[in-house]
Amino acid sequence: GGGGGGGGYAALPAPSTPPLLLADDCEADDLRLVHESLKEEQMFSNDILHFHEAISHLVEAQEDLVECHREFQQSDFMQRSGRLLKQADSPDNDMEGYARGLEELLEEQELHVAQLRAKVSSFRQQLQEEEMASRHVKKMPFP
Repeated sequence: GGGGGGGGYAALPAPSTPPLLLADDCEADDLRLVHESLKEEQMFSNDILHFHEAISHLVEAQEDLVECHREFQQSDFMQRSGRLLKQADSPDNDMEGYARGLEELLEEQELHVAQLRAKVSSFRQQLQEEEMASRHVKKMPFP
């Protein structure tokens, strides 16, 4: 046995009022509630998107910071500094070359420190943005 050709669905009755006109104030209130709910969902969706973006930027800033720190720590500054000290201590020292080499080494080190400071600052800023986004998401009313 197969059933009839209608598939079991009843035809919908024609609406008694045009679709854009509301029958009473109760329906208008319901529509406003649905509309507000949809606006809130969109707002929550934007908050969650912002939170995920903040996390992504934080992870990127963290990776940049750690890599920059690693490069700074692994630099040959101490070996080069030691060679310069040996040069200054040698009996036939070239103090002009020593001073020039030390100045170049310090300038290079200052550049590395400035880059590392910028990475720390960027990371801390991303951390604050992630914390604010996290607090905002925690305030969201989840069902």
